[in-house]
Amino acid sequence: MIFGVQNLIDAFEQFLGEKRLTDEVQYYLRMYMQGPCYDLGHGGSVPPSDNDSIDKSSKKKGCYIERQIYFAVNRQELCQQFYNDVMTFHQLMASYGNGVNKETSQAWAENQLRLVKLLPDLPSEEKRDSLLKLLVVQDDYVSSVFIDTGMKPYMLVTLSKKEESPGSYNLFFTYPQLHAFCLRSGLQVQGSGDHFSVKGVDGIYYEFSSQFYKEKKGAIGFDEDICYYLRNGSKIFVKNFSSPYKCISDALVRRITGRDIKRMVVNGQISLNR
Repeated sequence: MIFGVQNLIDAFEQFLGEKRLTDEVQYYLRMYMQGPCYDLGHGGSVPPSDNDSIDKSSKKKGCYIERQIYFAVNRQELCQQFYNDVMTFHQLMASYGNGVNKETSQAWAENQLRLVKLLPDLPSEEKRDSLLKLLVVQDDYVSSVFIDTGMKPYMLVTLSKKEESPGSYNLFFTYPQLHAFCLRSGLQVQGSGDHFSVKGVDGIYYEFSSQFYKEKKGAIGFDEDICYYLRNGSKIFVKNFSSPYKCISDALVRRITGRDIKRMVVNGQISLNR
């Protein structure tokens, strides 16, 4: 049997059931990530992982996700958040592992969609806030939404609303997600999830890499950072990207694949498509 994230949570809860939690004692629920662990954070930890694992020779061994258990924490909420963290990690990496496969990923997505539909009917802000802690899908200026690409499982992408244009928004992919989406769209892709090239339906050759991102030294945040891709070998600079690891907008994805991503947003998640 593959020891997956749910097995770890079940074993951890059984372990805690035999312990008496006090203010002085804390426990950590930790899982090392299987599959690719691309450095999309440009020197930082790979989102949404908490830490990189470094061996004594200073070589990166991988990354892990962890949550801290202490006396006053809601154990059920924390375990669900940990499960969401692992699922989200594999969504951003467009990968499987840790018990995450097509079936478990789709089941998780469908459960998230079921839960978000409960929000409008909850009788109090307290209950609403409690449910929001269990969701990766939220209605905010920057949030995550599931899209139906025509193949299961659903893909979790980033939605960023335009403050200057109410009702308008952009969707953003990570590099591994674009790599996977191009393959799903029948395009020939060369390379790995963090550095690859693809010939678009427009006949143009595109190249993407997590190395095509340059941080502005001394700057706060990433507004002054530079992100680019290659279009037939020429640099094209990306404007208004969502974050250092989510630079690929739905407009660019549509040029490459010919597919309209906004039409793929699964109904019922956000006010924009209710």
